[in-house]
Order: sequence, then structure tokens, then C-alpha cells
Amino acid sequence: DIKGSGIDIHTGYETTIRINYQELYSDPSIQSIETSRRKCKFVDENDQMTVFKWYSRVNCLFDCSMKIIEKECGCRPWDFPINLNLKNKLGEQSRICDYFGNTCFNSLMKTNLGEKHCLDMCQPDCNAVKYTISVEKTPFNPEKICRLERVGKAFKKATLDDGKNMQWS
Repeated sequence: DIKGSGIDIHTGYETTIRINYQELYSDPSIQSIETSRRKCKFVDENDQMTVFKWYSRVNCLFDCSMKIIEKECGCRPWDFPINLNLKNKLGEQSRICDYFGNTCFNSLMKTNLGEKHCLDMCQPDCNAVKYTISVEKTPFNPEKICRLERVGKAFKKATLDDGKNMQWS
């Protein structure tokens, strides 16, 4: 999960990062089939979302998570779009968070609490580009690539030629 943990690049290694993609396109004629049967949604099928204009599974998971956490914390941070129709767990209208509400909201967003409850509701995209990342690392041997030799106060650089002979410059 590159989003959550990133990629470790260690010293002493040559690291190669490959990003591959796969395009997935559905025939537009399947849009007439109910989403429950076709098991995917097109970008214009955003009827349950309150924040985003276009559907994507990522947008749906975020929107759904916000709704669940907003009900739990009773508020939504000032920098998130607010849903005036949403009621919190006490049946009150949504409000903007104070300091404690922000703490509640942000800590629950980090736990992916909402996303876990939204996976079944948020169907995959009918048209999508999926990315996979692979990382390979090989120990780096600087002795084979470059050597320095001290000559007085200066250094000379040594490199290997095609015949694996040292060339000083």
C-alpha cells in the first residue's frame, strides 16, 4: 500500500521502481443492467454521494467514510464540504467541528473505520485504470564503478573501461 507506507529506498542499493497500468473499459451497453447485477458503476452513477459530482470507488469510499464518521463525532471539519441533510447519532443536524470534534473526526478517518463499512456499498468502477508497483533492489558496489586516488591535495577518479581496466582521470 504505497499510499499508507510509501516506498523504502535504502542506501547502498540500486533501486528500480516499476509502475505498470492496466486499462479496464466496459461496453457502454451494460449500463442498462442494474448495478447490483453488473457489479460496477459508471462515472455518472453518483446518486448516493453528497460531495463528489462523478462516481469512482475511491470517491465513494471517502464520501461514505465521511458520513459515518460525521454521525459518530457529531460534526464535520470546516475544510470538508458539509451535508445539511445529514443527522448525527443523536438526530441533530450536522455542524462544523470544534477542536474536540476535529480530533475525533481526524483520528477516526486515519483508522479507516468508515471505509471498512463502505466496501460493500461502493462498487468497483466500470471503466478504470489500475496501477501496480514493483520494487527491486540490488546491492550497490561502488568499488566496481568508481575509485578515488589521492594525488597531493587533489583526488583522481578511476573508472572501468569496457575491458574492465582502470582508467584514471
